[in-house]
Amino acid sequence: MEHLYHGLMHAIPNFDFYARMRPTVAPMMPDVLPMYHVYEYSGNYGTTSLELFARAVGFTDAQWRSVAARTARRSKSCSCYRRLFLGHARYPVIGHSQLRPTMHAFAGALVASIGGANPSPDPRVLFILRRGSTRVIANEVEMRAVLAQGQSPLAARIHFVVPEELSLLEQVRVAASSHVLAAVHGHALFLGAFLPAQSGHHCSVLEIIGKSWNSGMFSRNEYRSLAITNGAHHEFEKSADSRECVGRANFRACGNLTVDVREIQTSGPPRR
Repeated sequence: MEHLYHGLMHAIPNFDFYARMRPTVAPMMPDVLPMYHVYEYSGNYGTTSLELFARAVGFTDAQWRSVAARTARRSKSCSCYRRLFLGHARYPVIGHSQLRPTMHAFAGALVASIGGANPSPDPRVLFILRRGSTRVIANEVEMRAVLAQGQSPLAARIHFVVPEELSLLEQVRVAASSHVLAAVHGHALFLGAFLPAQSGHHCSVLEIIGKSWNSGMFSRNEYRSLAITNGAHHEFEKSADSRECVGRANFRACGNLTVDVREIQTSGPPRR
């Protein structure tokens, strides 16, 4: 999942090309894909961005299984950057306004391929929770209790999700039914591409980072770029390092946070 965002950033501009080709070469579509590789193929996680792309251009289950199997075989012999991202050799530069129509078409086709979504008329907040040893919310139990209580403005709207408990396509579906996405910095924020901003909904992404984290590591603003390209508002929320991570230089090694619940509440659904 680590490279899902990066793969997605190439799948979106390639979507137009493959969508145009599909009517004339539909039977050959699985073989038309460039040699597509991942750095470390590991079970179902090695081809996640490629699966989103394949589903969006209309691959059947059988076609997708064929592509996934071939990718797994080829990934064992090559992991070069040029082949990894559909032929591109450099990190992509995203033009928000130029890519927005294609992103909306890509997201709409993908969501339709998995049965569509049904956004709630009330702004729904999707809060992604990390599991593991780093970048977890140390006071998660307290945060969930406060946000779920009756007087909280988010009580009836917030929905907590652990990505590992859902399939990739189920994650996309739940994002497409939400208006706000909140998560600690990480790959789950790629779901900001599927918030229903193209349907006229006011959508936003809240990216939680540590106050002491090296700001230079966010110079590309990957997830902010993704949200803005979709037409959603993006906001950073800086939280305090948890006790065990104070003074640690690398947030990837120890990036656990203690969030200010009041700040999370005020960064809730966008106003209509």
